[in-house]
Amino acid sequence: MKAILTGATGFIGGEIFNQCIDHPQITSIVVLSRRALPEPAASNSKVKVIVLEDFTSYPDSVLQELKDADFCIWALGTYTGGADVEAGYPLAFCDAMAKARDGATTKLFRIVYLSGMFVINDQHASLWFFQTTRKAKGLAETRLLAFSDEQKQNNQNWEAYVVRPGGVLQRSTAGINTATCGNRLVIGVGVLATAMIETALEGNPEFKIFHAPLLEKGRAALQKAK
Repeated sequence: MKAILTGATGFIGGEIFNQCIDHPQITSIVVLSRRALPEPAASNSKVKVIVLEDFTSYPDSVLQELKDADFCIWALGTYTGGADVEAGYPLAFCDAMAKARDGATTKLFRIVYLSGMFVINDQHASLWFFQTTRKAKGLAETRLLAFSDEQKQNNQNWEAYVVRPGGVLQRSTAGINTATCGNRLVIGVGVLATAMIETALEGNPEFKIFHAPLLEKGRAALQKAK
């Protein structure tokens, strides 16, 4: 299968990228990035890196590389990002991708968007902390799921999923912190990445996936792979 990844130079996106490289079902990975990837990842035979200066604009040459992909995992974002980054970028991608696919392919395409446990969909809510990012990601969730519904109404084979993990822990500290904080608030980065990849490959009964189901899904997939 062919994957599109964003955020591959980040903490969570990097783990997703590395797992995609090792996954036997994934044969091709297109990374959309603001900068070149470090070696040796950039030279991996599965990987093609496309450096984009503007994540709201997709030239025809780029769309030719993307239109036959099976899924996208969107892990691009910042702790301070506003609606232009958190919602505008993935929606611009979806719009460009849908237009490129129209009439060219009928195969299923999935996008999995990395959100968060404390994200708020209500754009008028009064929040005490991280208001901008929480609302921006909430706006992205609403629009991505609405976009998916529109595609289905137009007989396009398209699915969107949003994942809402709690605190994400490094592999080296996941066990200690889980024992301290419990499973209700934290998830290891490896478990989260596995859950997102599994969703991209196999789908999920619910289009919005919260923390507990993510834990269950990721752990089950890791256990099955042993």
